[in-house]
Amino acid sequence: TPLRYKAVVVDGAGRTASDTAATTAGQPPAPEKPSAVDRPYAVVHYRRTDGDYDGWRLKSSAGTADFTGRDAYGAFAWVELDDAAGDVTYTVEKDGAADGPRRTLETAETGEVWIEQGKDGQAVTAPEGAYPPQDQMKAVLHYHRADGDYDGWGLHTWTGAANPTDWSKPLRPVGRDSFGVTFEVPLADGATSLSYIVHKGDEKDIASDRSLDFATHGKDVWLLGGTAGYLLPTVGSAPDLDLGASKAQWIDADTVVWNVKATDATSQQLVYAPKGDITVKDGALSHEGHWLRLVPTTLSDAQKAKFRHLKDGTAWSVDPRDRDRVREALRGQLVATQRAANGALLAATGVQIPGVLDDLYGAAREARLGPVFDHRGRPTLSVWAPTAKSVSLDLDGRRVAMRRDGDTGVWSVTGSRAWKGKPYRYAVTVWAPTARRIVTNKVTDPYSVALTADSARSLVVDLKDRALAPAGWSGLDKPPAVPLKDAQIQELHIRDHSVEDSTVPATERGTYTAFTEKNSAGSRHLRALAEAGTSYVHLLPAFDFTTVPEKTADQATVDCDLASYPADSGRQQECVAKAAAKDAYNWGYDPYHFTVPEGSYASDPDGTERTVEF
Repeated sequence: TPLRYKAVVVDGAGRTASDTAATTAGQPPAPEKPSAVDRPYAVVHYRRTDGDYDGWRLKSSAGTADFTGRDAYGAFAWVELDDAAGDVTYTVEKDGAADGPRRTLETAETGEVWIEQGKDGQAVTAPEGAYPPQDQMKAVLHYHRADGDYDGWGLHTWTGAANPTDWSKPLRPVGRDSFGVTFEVPLADGATSLSYIVHKGDEKDIASDRSLDFATHGKDVWLLGGTAGYLLPTVGSAPDLDLGASKAQWIDADTVVWNVKATDATSQQLVYAPKGDITVKDGALSHEGHWLRLVPTTLSDAQKAKFRHLKDGTAWSVDPRDRDRVREALRGQLVATQRAANGALLAATGVQIPGVLDDLYGAAREARLGPVFDHRGRPTLSVWAPTAKSVSLDLDGRRVAMRRDGDTGVWSVTGSRAWKGKPYRYAVTVWAPTARRIVTNKVTDPYSVALTADSARSLVVDLKDRALAPAGWSGLDKPPAVPLKDAQIQELHIRDHSVEDSTVPATERGTYTAFTEKNSAGSRHLRALAEAGTSYVHLLPAFDFTTVPEKTADQATVDCDLASYPADSGRQQECVAKAAAKDAYNWGYDPYHFTVPEGSYASDPDGTERTVEF
């Protein structure tokens, strides 16, 4: 608010003096956020069964207009939008009487709507069958002049026209209606655009040459005299802002593949937020984060060969000025964004990062992960977590700090011999795309070699420990391998091998130890297969998987008599389904820890017995 002051003083002799000053008070209004949907007009198409549009007007929050335009659907009216117009509310009226309710045209979604006499709704796309198929061998331009004077106005054409015109002999209109005049231009074979000028002698409608891009606007357009764009068809759409998706793929330290269309008026960037607090609100990011600028590039032959599914994608290169911050960016939230020249957000998406992690932290391929013991029996625990903000060790309820190697992204800590056999987890603080925030996950070691029951904790165990070797392990003489060209292979599920075998002791059925019963029905059958030529038995997944409770007492069983139901009954499936989530049936294709045997097949899943028995 502007303020002006005037001060007046009177001295003892009655003389006066004055002066003025000016200032402002209050806060200036916040600048309007730039809009990503630039719509110069809102258009309402109106169909009346009697075809009489005289006196009917569009009355809207953006202005009032007659239904001047005509097309195959009926009549249309338009109002010009300013940058702050937002949604447009409107009615269609004649002599104060409205046809239908007050409606809203949401400019973020569309620039034109279709309504019908006597109906309350509106369509944001042209009703099916409203417009006849367009003749693809000609372009049709409808031209409107505010003064209604079309004498002498014609169309000069060149690129794309089957018969380019001479400047002195422009193409003349083929018709006239309440909107204005219509030009029809036969097109050259294969034309993708039409270059033209609307002129009267040496007077041009606008100073610059025009080009109608068929891919963007089609071949049937409406022009308003003195303006550079098109009234119809409307263009522009709501920005593609979805941080829950990850459409951009960062494939190596310098290269991102993201299929977003760029022009000279757009910019692209990777935005990262160390605190993971970027959201989308009102068509913009909640804050701008830190930027890595992207510039157009092309994929090399080597990149196309490595990422064959992306070989036809649009490639971007991280600006060399920003590459020193790539590793920092990977440890927080990442968003790929595209912006218009005015700063408006056109597109925003999450970023897939496996490729760039492999590129930057490839040295981790040589790292020894999980528990590794030195010659003194001291364990070092290591985990690869290059994007983590911090990792600490939860050792038997005690928190221990870990150190990060910047070259490999591996976090590690070395302990004492007293750590042997202790349960542990890692506390990993990291940006989690599924949760969309920074979280601290308490997780087992993906390189575990031993676990407590139900994979609750990893165990600090050395697989070279002699206590983990079954009797006869060191002297085992494996039979020679059969060449695969001669191999005969049978598949076997560890639990199914013995779970219903009455020749196996009840406590061993469905377990690893059932295979030690040499005279069981299952073992006799395996010997018979070997004698018949079977050379290999392929075990279905034997590693630790997730959905079977590992303690027998926790496993659900079917509590109904399945055999009592008719063969065509659905009761069997209904009964089995009630126990399915916690029963012992599982092929094992939901792996959790690849380097630990499954605990539900062990006599005791809590500890290292599963390893010995396996």
